[in-house]
Amino acid sequence: MIEKHVRLNLGSNEENENIIEYNIEEFDLSNEYEKLKLEALKQVNPATANMPLELDGGWVCLCGQYNSGNGIYCGKCRAEKSDVFECVKDENLENLISSYQQKSQEKEIKIKKMKEQALIIGIALGAAAILLTLLITNFCIMNSRRTFTSSENMRDALQGTWTCSSLKLKIDGDKGTNISGGKEGGSEDIKWHPIRGYFKHAGQKFIVKKDGTLKQNGNEYKKGSKSSGSSSKSGSSSKSNSYSGSKSSSYESKYTALKVSDIKVTSNSSYTVCTGTVTNTGKQKYTFVKVKGAFKDLKGKVLDTDSTYAAGSEGLAAGESTTFRMSVPKNVSIKTCTVTIMD
Repeated sequence: MIEKHVRLNLGSNEENENIIEYNIEEFDLSNEYEKLKLEALKQVNPATANMPLELDGGWVCLCGQYNSGNGIYCGKCRAEKSDVFECVKDENLENLISSYQQKSQEKEIKIKKMKEQALIIGIALGAAAILLTLLITNFCIMNSRRTFTSSENMRDALQGTWTCSSLKLKIDGDKGTNISGGKEGGSEDIKWHPIRGYFKHAGQKFIVKKDGTLKQNGNEYKKGSKSSGSSSKSGSSSKSNSYSGSKSSSYESKYTALKVSDIKVTSNSSYTVCTGTVTNTGKQKYTFVKVKGAFKDLKGKVLDTDSTYAAGSEGLAAGESTTFRMSVPKNVSIKTCTVTIMD
């Protein structure tokens, strides 16, 4: 505690001045315990500035106000004299300090929790903003693409030759061949990404656009190869022939020419059987025609697979049809079978 001397003039009369002097104890704020004691007493009297003092003819309140006579209440803060001196007794003061410390700890814990919650909310909002940005970006990207339900559908739709100036890409089944300046490169596998609307070939990414073109970096490929028109005697030129990119293109492969129909799924005592017909709707003859069956349940989950040759070395000529039969061990959960032409 810091002792402070106070000299107080209470007014004068005809005989002498009414002056009172006393020493009062103030709190040493450089001392942690003194600061703690001050804060604890402020829980009782927010105006606390010093320890109270009993004097002859008066008393000094916690707020520092001198009160003359036997007044019950402080003239400044209206604290009751008995309460003021009761709270500074050793036992009561220690209880006040203990109570203050507990409340301070509870307050710190509450503030910490609030900060943690604010941090979590901030992280959640940040993550939500990032996710929303990604969703919007993905929507904008996918909105310009053509997507497909399966690799087979995508493959069948993109068969043929795609042209970009002197560059060409010839797609035949699951193979692609680059043609530059009339020179063909080696045939390489194509990896289809039907749901995302793109495929990869020779380390390059080709995006299928809704306008019927393929985008590869800054290049735009269109279906079919343009033929230049010849000049007539009158000086006018004939219009160039171009492909529209549909399956009606003059380009033919077994994936566009061979059609599967009449698919039926039945069961006997030991096997679940799939039968169907393959028809050659093209103009060429195809040999060693192999089909694959994906046996599925009602939800479309593949439960089993089988494959067989619908035609062998004898081949399947234009306009001809042939039947096939595939089987797997009996499974009552199998309801459908998806049949595709294989390499």
